[in-house]
Amino acid sequence: MSTADLVLRFSRFLEHLPLAVSIKDPSGRYLFVNEYMKLLMDCEDVTGKSAEQLFAPDVAAVMAENDHQALAQGLLLVQCTIRDSYGDDRIFEIYKFPLPMPGGETLLGSVAVDITERKRAEQSLALKQQQLEELNRSLEQRVSQAVDELRQKDRLLIQQSRQAAMGEMINNIAHQWRQPLNNIGLIIQNLQLQYEAGEMDAQQMAAEVGTAMDVIAFMSRTIDDFRNFFHQDKLRRSFVVNEMVARSLDFLLPGLKNSGINVQCREEPDVRTEGYPSEYMQALLNILNNAKDVLLERRVPRPLICITIFRENRRAVVTIRDNGGGIREDVLPRIFDPYFTTKEQGKGTGIGLYMSKAIIEKSFEGRLTARNMDDGAEFRIEV
Repeated sequence: MSTADLVLRFSRFLEHLPLAVSIKDPSGRYLFVNEYMKLLMDCEDVTGKSAEQLFAPDVAAVMAENDHQALAQGLLLVQCTIRDSYGDDRIFEIYKFPLPMPGGETLLGSVAVDITERKRAEQSLALKQQQLEELNRSLEQRVSQAVDELRQKDRLLIQQSRQAAMGEMINNIAHQWRQPLNNIGLIIQNLQLQYEAGEMDAQQMAAEVGTAMDVIAFMSRTIDDFRNFFHQDKLRRSFVVNEMVARSLDFLLPGLKNSGINVQCREEPDVRTEGYPSEYMQALLNILNNAKDVLLERRVPRPLICITIFRENRRAVVTIRDNGGGIREDVLPRIFDPYFTTKEQGKGTGIGLYMSKAIIEKSFEGRLTARNMDDGAEFRIEV
């Protein structure tokens, strides 16, 4: 193939290349423009014309400056927006470069690549990224708001649970104080009778006063226990589970006995765990009160609550079992749901067992489960 044939083929290649190709002389006049460039410029007669004749003055000035820089420094990449023959703005990356010729003259070559679709895709991607970021911020705000609402709900539930427990405590203190107050009344009456009969001496007075003071001391301890129960623990600490069960029963026994409910307790000695004693005690009281309410509501002939305390797999386990007939199978999966109760309206809040489960699982990382036994239900606390 001759040199002339090669030049012809290369010229046809440039002519039909889907890129805007042009060659200028040093003065800025076009020597060659391919078909793609002519279509873009909407001009067939380009040869011999300068940018000033083909483009607006501001565009021509920028092009002339770029041409001069490319001839002086070598390859130059610029980006510009050109309105095509259809009136649409197209974005181009233009490569300008010097073309040394055999006679010593240097021409200016130019290849323009249409990057409009790429730019639009980038802009669309940037817009979607911005929308995604805004959505993420919105989601974060909504999640934060939802978390705050849940925390507020938990605080309200805890407050309601403690208020319900306070009502139970006051009722139990009333049961606990009734007998001591009767005893103090009898002591005072006895003092008066002995005084009127002339049988009162210093030794007898001291004995009667001592007995009265013992009763008052017992009542004072009850107040301390009541106050400590509602004092929120700030730090986790080790405590004996047996003692928490005993203190819970101290609160409840007067009411249980008054209702004819017997309590049996089987325990291993000194079963310990770590956590917040008052919260653990609140969970116990909720479960024990629930058992008491079931036994009274169903009028069980010989009501009984059995408590077992033992160690298992390095955990402190307490089971509380009643003989109240158990929990309906369709209800059993829902007993720990907030505000769910099977009691008559006005007799149950539906938060006691929910709070007990929340305390055991969140504060102790333990488990609270329930199951039906032969004659009743058993709640199992593992911490």
